[in-house]
Amino acid sequence: PVVGRLEEDGLALSFTRPKDLPDVVYLAEASSDLIDWIALPLVVVSDGPLQSVRAVDPSAPTAERRFVQLRVVRAPADP
Repeated sequence: PVVGRLEEDGLALSFTRPKDLPDVVYLAEASSDLIDWIALPLVVVSDGPLQSVRAVDPSAPTAERRFVQLRVVRAPADP
């Protein structure tokens, strides 16, 4: 499951992912208008075969409105 929550340090996005999927990329992003997105760093909170990951948008507490999204994409194949 993906959980979004406003916390002291910003709008946090938390999720779990399998560790051993080299061809899958997880991208957390934030936006104020749903058009322009900026990347948020991912932090592994709990490591193991199933990782708990968190991303925080620190701009959220002072912004009029803020959105976060999680994109999951297939990594490009090596040539």
